[in-house]
Order: sequence, then structure tokens, then C-alpha cells
Amino acid sequence: MKRNFLVSILLKLLLLIQLSGCSNEAASFQQTDSAVTEVGEALTFVFDSKEYDLPVNQIQGLQNYLNEYTPEEQKIEMERIVVEPFWSGKNGLLADVAYACGTKLCSHVLVHLQDDHVKSLPLDPSSIFQQAILSPDEKYAAILLGRNEGNEVIRHHLSIIDLMKLELLPIHNAEEKLRPLLSPESFELPITDLAWVDAHTLEISVPVLTDSSYESVAKWFKEDGPVTKLRFDIEN
Repeated sequence: MKRNFLVSILLKLLLLIQLSGCSNEAASFQQTDSAVTEVGEALTFVFDSKEYDLPVNQIQGLQNYLNEYTPEEQKIEMERIVVEPFWSGKNGLLADVAYACGTKLCSHVLVHLQDDHVKSLPLDPSSIFQQAILSPDEKYAAILLGRNEGNEVIRHHLSIIDLMKLELLPIHNAEEKLRPLLSPESFELPITDLAWVDAHTLEISVPVLTDSSYESVAKWFKEDGPVTKLRFDIEN
């Protein structure tokens, strides 16, 4: 499981390196039956065989970023945007929009698109979008972002999103070992797996380590070290 997880990370890193080096390739990005096919005032992409238009001017963080550039520069930046949808249903579509990508890391915004209306929520900047899974009742989303240190170490941050409000859900009573994984902009440990146990309980797998230094985490990755499972109730 962990080795497959690392392979997916490396594939994402290779994609982002290509984005930074060749902006024209971004328009043909494909992931799980989704692709950005046109850029302009809206990002047009396909997900689950359905075409969507995502109006850029309704995504405040992205629009503010583009406003820092000249019209010609904006065209280049638009071509480098990656839209990664991860859920669609009767209540619309959810997607991660990655922009301002460097060699490996991007800024991210979570968007909810329903008909022609868009709601958006900025996520932790300078990171790699790894995974998003919805709770069984589709009220919450657990979103996993990563930051790499070279090619051997990646650390994660976990955000819980209230999808009814499209707001970050604060976790007040998490045990001490979980807090670094949930604190804003905190990337301390790798998370090798996450899953919903029920509508409000999340289970994550993290390394068994005595400290979170680069040397310790790199050794753990190299040796395919042991993990422990942690559960927490997001509503308590």
C-alpha cells in the first residue's frame, strides 16, 4: 500500500515539473476521465464523461492571483492551471484547482460548482494535492496535501471540510499526536492511508517514529517502516 502511495506521489511530481517547464502541455492534463480542454474566461474540462465550465472570475483567490499579471502573462498562467475533479453528484461537482505552480508545489483552492454558481475555499499553499475522500453521508471531505523534501521524503497535512458550508472544520479535541497533522500549514509526518470509518470518524495511518526529523522520516521511507492507525471523531 505504502509503495503504491509513493508511486502516485512521484507521478504527481513529474506532472508538476512538466507544468513548470512547458506551459502548453498543461491544457491536455488528464486524470481519471477529466481534462482541461480550453482556457479563457472559464476553464473547460470533462469529468465522468460530462463537460463543465468553471468561471475563473468566481474563484476569488485565483482571480486575485491572475490580476497581478499582464493580459499576456495571464494567458500563460491560465494554461498552467490544473483542475482535478474528485466527486460529482446531484449537488454539483467538487474539484481541486492548482495554480501558481513552481517546480513541484502549487497553490490550491477547493471549488464547488453547481449549475453556474461557484463557491471556493483556499487550501494550504505550496503543496501537492494527494487525495480527497467524502464521508459516507457526503457532509464532509478529508483532503490530503503533501510537501516534499527532495525525492525521498514527503510530509502531509490533513484538512476536514464541512461541505454544507464549504468551510474548514476545526478539530478541537484531537489527541496530541494528531494536532501537527491538522494544524494550519503544518506538514510534519507522512500519512500513508486514510479512510472514513463512519459518517464522523476518520482513520489515518502514520509512521511509527520517535521524532519527525528529516533523517528519521527518510530512513522510515527507505526501510518501508511500520505504521500505526489513529482514529478521531471530527464532530467532538
